[in-house]
Amino acid sequence: MSHFILALTENDATVADTLATYDSLRDSPVRYVGFKDIGLPIAALKQLAQRIRADGPQGRAPSRGDEPRGPTGIDPGRG
Repeated sequence: MSHFILALTENDATVADTLATYDSLRDSPVRYVGFKDIGLPIAALKQLAQRIRADGPQGRAPSRGDEPRGPTGIDPGRG
């Protein structure tokens, strides 16, 4: 089975307004969201990851760990 992952990126970096963008789609049918570890300060990336995690399974993205590094998403089932 294939899944669509919405990447909050542009030109291989997380978009500057990513928190507002994520908030605007929280009630949408998008189930998987991802972002990169470049383009924003680490504090903003952690805030985004916390929002995704707080939304539970509907806000999941494939995870390579809870700390931003490489293409990043947060699996709320971890941690």
